[in-house]
Amino acid sequence: MNCGFCNLDRSKNPEIWNTVLFETSNFFVVPTLGALVEGWLLIVSKEHYLCVGELDSELFEELEKLTFKVSNFLTKLYGDITIFEHGPAVPNQLVGCSVDHLHLHLAPLSFDLLGATKNIIDLEWTELVDFKQSKEYFNRSKPYVYIKNPKNEQFIATSNVFPSQTLRQAIAYEINKFEKYNWRNNLEIDHIMSTIKTIQNSPFYTECDNLELSVYD
Repeated sequence: MNCGFCNLDRSKNPEIWNTVLFETSNFFVVPTLGALVEGWLLIVSKEHYLCVGELDSELFEELEKLTFKVSNFLTKLYGDITIFEHGPAVPNQLVGCSVDHLHLHLAPLSFDLLGATKNIIDLEWTELVDFKQSKEYFNRSKPYVYIKNPKNEQFIATSNVFPSQTLRQAIAYEINKFEKYNWRNNLEIDHIMSTIKTIQNSPFYTECDNLELSVYD
């Protein structure tokens, strides 16, 4: 399987966007290619899963704790953080953004992403109590998009006609950078470098060792 996220090895993949900023037993955190704003990170599974909906149930607690800790850390640096995922049901779906490996986005956004999505596609959203409910969609072969806003409200929607990079399109449209929504054509290296510098120079960064997170500099 040719997957860029599987068994990420910095010695073999030294590109700046593969800089591991945080790590737990089953997940690592890296900057995202195509970051439309500074501070945009990805939580990525070490083992290969298509999306969070496919994740083994026993790993949800670890993922949720990591997401909570990294989100709180980013909030100290950048303000309100929105968490989201494009969840394909099978490989090579447009909603998967051509990356068929579990990756959860955390981005500092000054607007309501769910509302902004209406500029791209009209969806019927369902409020979730628990992110584990995404498994119900995956198990029924339903692709989905997931959003957790800064108020910790969680929403999910499914469609058979998701455009590619649905939520990236919504973000790019909202911040007047729609021509840059496609990460493959717009790597945004400057944002990646500034994100790494800001995080690693933060006085809060070393405190993460006390939160059961491994940190790297």
